[in-house]
Amino acid sequence: MLTLRQLVLVFVLSVTAHAGEIVLQERCVPYHTVVRLGDVAEVRDVPMQLHQQLTNTPIMPAPSPGEEQFVRAQTIRDLLAAHGMKVDDFVFSGAEAVQVLSVQTAIAPPEQQQQQTGFRAYKAPSATNAAPQVRILPLGRAVEERVRGEISAAIDLVVRAEPAGEFLQTIEVGAGEALMRAWLQATEKPAISPSAPIAAGARTFRLVFTTPNGPQEFTVLAELAETRPVLTATRSLLRGDVITAADFVLAPAPLEKTQNAKARYFADPNEVLGQEAARSIRPGDLLTDQNCTPPLVIRRGELITVISGGDGIVIRLAAKADSDGRQGELIPVRTLDRNEILMGRVTGRGEVAVLSAAPSTNQAVARDLRNSTFR
Repeated sequence: MLTLRQLVLVFVLSVTAHAGEIVLQERCVPYHTVVRLGDVAEVRDVPMQLHQQLTNTPIMPAPSPGEEQFVRAQTIRDLLAAHGMKVDDFVFSGAEAVQVLSVQTAIAPPEQQQQQTGFRAYKAPSATNAAPQVRILPLGRAVEERVRGEISAAIDLVVRAEPAGEFLQTIEVGAGEALMRAWLQATEKPAISPSAPIAAGARTFRLVFTTPNGPQEFTVLAELAETRPVLTATRSLLRGDVITAADFVLAPAPLEKTQNAKARYFADPNEVLGQEAARSIRPGDLLTDQNCTPPLVIRRGELITVISGGDGIVIRLAAKADSDGRQGELIPVRTLDRNEILMGRVTGRGEVAVLSAAPSTNQAVARDLRNSTFR
């Protein structure tokens, strides 16, 4: 039987196992005017939304050119508490204090750096003997989106290699700027491994890079979602374009995204081949009955064939379409002799079937058509 002390220890360990972890780095070089938590620490084992909120939490202004600052773990705890975070829910590990360098300090030659103590330890050399400074430009939105897409695709390959990941897809990754720069500088594909068993939800992955500056390691949080195979557009289509086999591919899509009750998603290529784009379709759009429609097979004012059945008799006579019609649609047709309007369902190119649920009505329509004189 467990003693009271053992029970308390088990409880404490169980709570700690479910807590998020904030791992402080020894040093960082922020590329923005404000230092955020994601610049000085790695956030682990928290949901994606909370992960983004934490990594974007401002810590302090970035150091001025030629300076460095230190931020301690206790300072970060106090700042998170001031932002309304429950600090006791997180385990702090890693360095006791983070050295925050300005870009100019980080790239200054070793002989120009001075070892001093205090909050602002490094002073920039005078303008007369200052070394040329290298400006590190931001990556830009287009590059960031491309790199995030490449990271998601690489994680997908790892996920689907696992038996439990066959129907999972990476829908979001929490990649910071340091990780994206390492991705761009890597001399070979990174080694990626999951930190926990593969399953739907937020999962962490370990990425190890080989770069000209030596090996680098990052932990990235990825959101995995269940998927189903659906037809996805591979190129842009304009309204009215006929859909061909080259315009789509069968690809996995998040299950939550395909559960729209207002739309029916296609998984069989035969369902969309020959249909028309009901509106503009972009690459990556899922094909549904909302953006795909059967082609027009009957034009308004066109002479068509009307088919009617009753009493075991099938009659084919000529009439005029009163509106455009697509396969399976109900459209009005006009008799040529009496100028009467009947409703019929489009069954093919230039062909309409005049039918009704009631056999007596079918027979009446058939007799009416037999008695009509079509020109």
